Amino acid sequence: MAPAEFGRAIELDWWLVPVEGGDAVALGVREPFTAAGLQVDRGPSFPYPGTWLADGGWVVFDATTRGGARNLWRIRVSPTEKRVLGEPQKLTAGTGEEWASAAQDGRIAFMNVSDNSDIWSIPIDANRAEVASEPERIISGLSWEGFPSVSADGRKLVYTSDRAGNNDVWLRNLETNEDTQVTVGIESEGRGVISPDGVRVVFRRLEEGKTNVYLTELGRGSERLLLEDIGSHMDFTPDGKKVLFYTNPPLRWKTLDIETGQQQDLGLEHSQDGVASLRFSPDQNWVSFKLANPDSPIFISRVTGGSAQSEDQWIRIADSLGPNSGQTWWAPDGNTLYFRSSRDEFFCIWARSLDPETKKPLGPFTAVQHLHERLRSPAGYPASFGYGLGADKHYLPLSETKANIWLAEPVAEQ
Repeated sequence: MAPAEFGRAIELDWWLVPVEGGDAVALGVREPFTAAGLQVDRGPSFPYPGTWLADGGWVVFDATTRGGARNLWRIRVSPTEKRVLGEPQKLTAGTGEEWASAAQDGRIAFMNVSDNSDIWSIPIDANRAEVASEPERIISGLSWEGFPSVSADGRKLVYTSDRAGNNDVWLRNLETNEDTQVTVGIESEGRGVISPDGVRVVFRRLEEGKTNVYLTELGRGSERLLLEDIGSHMDFTPDGKKVLFYTNPPLRWKTLDIETGQQQDLGLEHSQDGVASLRFSPDQNWVSFKLANPDSPIFISRVTGGSAQSEDQWIRIADSLGPNSGQTWWAPDGNTLYFRSSRDEFFCIWARSLDPETKKPLGPFTAVQHLHERLRSPAGYPASFGYGLGADKHYLPLSETKANIWLAEPVAEQ
């Protein structure tokens, strides 16, 4: 039996729990892990302990470097002195290597996991919520792609990719399948949204710790600063004249007139929580949204004169969506609302029919596209779904996960 067992990481430390009993002791792994260039932020990138080697003096773990690669590492531990000794040593040189299990003879079995996010399309009759065939990959590669946004005529698609070394906005001509890089530079550009007429793109750029929003005319190459140091932009209004955005706390939803620069507050407020993930209906008379908490219902509010209704008049569309759910898309005719939900423990696409006049829900939920098993929605990036719903195609990023089991031979002690 190994001389000790490890509990889960707490406050960026590992804890040693003696088998014979006694108090748990924090080993304090932050400093050696940081020195080795490993990510120590809480979350999936944190280096969790995996398995003891047979001599009881080494612990094998998987961790992510600041460069993004996940490998197997080992570190010497002294159960008697109750501390780590030295710095971590890398055991593997690829990426996506995790879940180590050590045998008595020193061999280590582990998984090699590949998780690649590409842009896919789903043929769909959007007004009837009927899918015609299986998802089809349209933009692929070893890079990450997300945030698809499609023009009203379905001919142009804007998306974000890190294929050039950092996040940039790209344009796909869906008729010729040609890609054009819209933004170029060392700064990171996030969500890009194409105007309904396919002429303009707004995008966010991180500059000196600020989120700034720019507008560019496709084919001209010029950029114009629209908004400085805000929360972010979300979308064009359906008429293409305004940009929908939200401010840094206190959270407010506003529109910006592209030509005049005039801003208007939608007046959308909740008594106890912030409002998130706004989306205008095609006729601009309604907005769909959720609250900022992870498991919020979906609501719809009428918009009159640029202002939304008060909380007591909101229409509740869906409850119990699951964590990180609630992003919505409107059908072109405005009579069906699509939304992302983990209600079945996977992030899938659902829909609900709406009354054409009142927008109150009609009938039960419809499961439009399940995303289980091999193809899944990127769980960590719910917003990266973007707004890629057209009349006959739904464009979305899907993460395709593949895994193999490998066996590593014993490593000589250094």
